Amino acid sequence: MAGHVDRIRQGYDELARGDIQRAAQDWAEDFVWQCLHSAELPMGGEHVGRAPALRVLQRVAGPWDEFRFCAEEFFEDGETVVVLGHSDVMKGRQFGHNARRADVGAPARGARVTRWRVGRVGRSSGSSS
Repeated sequence: MAGHVDRIRQGYDELARGDIQRAAQDWAEDFVWQCLHSAELPMGGEHVGRAPALRVLQRVAGPWDEFRFCAEEFFEDGETVVVLGHSDVMKGRQFGHNARRADVGAPARGARVTRWRVGRVGRSSGSSS
């Protein structure tokens, strides 16, 4: 069986290819997605259950021509995995923003991920070209 970092890395790779369903294949049915952004934002707040968390990801990515979570570093401590990276979005030829991210997951209960906590680190940058 693959280690926790390997499974989480695979999920990020699938997200990078735009395959949200496959990226979430290891999420437990009672998966909890916590986003540290304001609950007024589409991703913000706590979303309980695999299906509601998938709907949030689809709603957030939907308006953009490109929406990428780019994982750069993975750290594992027991059942917890921390992922440092950034997210990029594009609409047409306009660069939306680049946000530094720190995500924390708890892949417990064998092959199932049970909790994921998402947050931004530092400032986002944005520009248009």
